[in-house]
Amino acid sequence: VDTLARAAAEGARLRLRGEMTNFCRLPEQDVLNMATIHNASIWHHLDCAWNYMQTPDVGGHTPRLDVTAEGVVSVYDHCPEGPKGPHGEAGSDFLKCECGARARIIHFAGDRARSSEGMQIFTEELLESSGEEIRRQADARNA
Repeated sequence: VDTLARAAAEGARLRLRGEMTNFCRLPEQDVLNMATIHNASIWHHLDCAWNYMQTPDVGGHTPRLDVTAEGVVSVYDHCPEGPKGPHGEAGSDFLKCECGARARIIHFAGDRARSSEGMQIFTEELLESSGEEIRRQADARNA
């Protein structure tokens, strides 16, 4: 708790000084990022299948939707130019994500996720589905 409180206070100070004007645009993420900067040992890698985030410009990862004849939608990672490092360099993988892997939990934060045509379609279909339909699709995906 102290680590997060210190990180939030530091970020707020930097924002007031004009050095981090976007701090707290995504408050939880920003505080965690600030805490990780000061204490890297709190960071633990989470396989991208359980926190899939498209990163076409930075990491080379884009979502590919697979829709069955029954309308079951699955999302797979697609790396048309191969994975990239944090500065767009080829040969390293910023997310340590296996290209072609099926995403199980999709990270929708940020403007890029909302602006992706495939993700917009996926979100609209999800929001228009009933709970029973979502459960049926999940069962079909896991069969």
